[in-house]
Amino acid sequence: MKKKKLPVCKSQPYCFANKHGSCQILKDTEFKNRECPFWKSDLDINLEVQEAECRFYQQKNTI
Repeated sequence: MKKKKLPVCKSQPYCFANKHGSCQILKDTEFKNRECPFWKSDLDINLEVQEAECRFYQQKNTI
């Protein structure tokens, strides 16, 4: 079985999809002056978690 070659990612070394310098998600890592669409800062992640928890508790209280 032939292993498929993953694209090198130099955008964000701490991205969840970056494993050993290669992107595990995208086929192309050339973003042409844009940020990687999968990269999120700690602040972005925390905000999304808070929003999801808020939606969860709102739905729970409507039952």
